[in-house]
Amino acid sequence: FQAEDGIRDRSPSRGLGDVYKRQGSRNDSVNHLGMFAKYWEVGSVKTRLASKIGGEAASQIYFECLAVLIDRFASVADIRTLAYTPVSQMAEFTELAGIAWTLGPQSTGHLGRRMSHFFESAFQGGAERVILIGSDSPHIPRSWLEQSWQILRDNEVVLGPTADGGYYLIGMSRFEPELFRDIRWSSSYVMDDTRSRVRDRNLSVGELPDWYDIDEFEDLHRLRRDLKQDPPGDTDWTKLLSAIDAVI
Repeated sequence: FQAEDGIRDRSPSRGLGDVYKRQGSRNDSVNHLGMFAKYWEVGSVKTRLASKIGGEAASQIYFECLAVLIDRFASVADIRTLAYTPVSQMAEFTELAGIAWTLGPQSTGHLGRRMSHFFESAFQGGAERVILIGSDSPHIPRSWLEQSWQILRDNEVVLGPTADGGYYLIGMSRFEPELFRDIRWSSSYVMDDTRSRVRDRNLSVGELPDWYDIDEFEDLHRLRRDLKQDPPGDTDWTKLLSAIDAVI
């Protein structure tokens, strides 16, 4: 959640409130996991990576990262929402998400506005703890997501910082829209600004270990090395590794 996810989508959207209408009453649900995803159109995803490896290769790698995350976290929470954009690609996302994830279109506006809307809708739907991740860190340890739920039992916020100054995960135990206001999106100050909002609101916070997104060519090398040496055993990494091997 730093740079490319900040691209605006002005497509009309029904909003995530419809997710709960389709699911019926879910007051028994406690933990809600969301993942922001963008359609993998060539030239619209992983643009920094594409400048090194080409648009088609970058698009394929993004798609495989997204597919891996959908599979790995298919049982992590009571409700799992794939918040997608643009709304016109619903059929493609439906096929990819399968039965373990509910689809919900992202709202319109800048990244902070869309994230805020997601959290607001999730809490209005009855969730007690809500976590949102991006689709740029395919091998986040699953145990860290489980740890996040525990952190939110005792804290109002959980954050997972990235090395480039953003974050790969944000979670709340109550809706705090201020965490998305006056943030310098698409910069290395996203995490610093978010921490400032947390302090301004006097919120209790827990932080996960640092991790990294797959934005640059060097990140791809690191991911390849990590997956070759010690791949998480909760999914099949073959297709993603093949896509990476094709360009390295």
